[in-house]
Amino acid sequence: MSQFDELPAEVQSQIKALAKSSESSDIEETCEKMAEGWLEKMKAFEDEISAKGLVEEEEISKNDKNAIIALTYSGSFINLFPVENEGDGTRKIGYKSIGMRTNVPDATEGDGALEEDLKIDSPAVFASGPIQKTSKLYKIAVCPSTMDEEEQAMTIIETADNLAEEFTRINQDIQE
Repeated sequence: MSQFDELPAEVQSQIKALAKSSESSDIEETCEKMAEGWLEKMKAFEDEISAKGLVEEEEISKNDKNAIIALTYSGSFINLFPVENEGDGTRKIGYKSIGMRTNVPDATEGDGALEEDLKIDSPAVFASGPIQKTSKLYKIAVCPSTMDEEEQAMTIIETADNLAEEFTRINQDIQE
């Protein structure tokens, strides 16, 4: 079985679309290389959240005050800092697309609030902020409430920076 065949159908369809839009003459080989990269990104995400002490969850309430990082099926990630204003749920939000897509911003950040709870296999939807909606979430991890807000913010910054660096390296390897 190829690595491409091991991927969720959602990821396979995105990879096929990217491969078809690439300049490659061998779509199957391109799909396999991209699948390998996606699996590496997934492992990097899992390793990083484990190393930082974050906890994977299937669903997180929009009212959860803790810092959160989520990975989308398209390979982007969203980092949500601890809630700053409990009245409206406002928090700093960051979005990074470290992929090969051209229809999304590379990165954006600003203050915002979740519109809905975060759930695996559903998009993140925001009531306000730098982004309105993401592609479906593949993984969600939250800082434990035993960390204070400052430690959570630093953990999310370090996690996002490390993932951006690793995802960029993986993409460069794919394109070689």
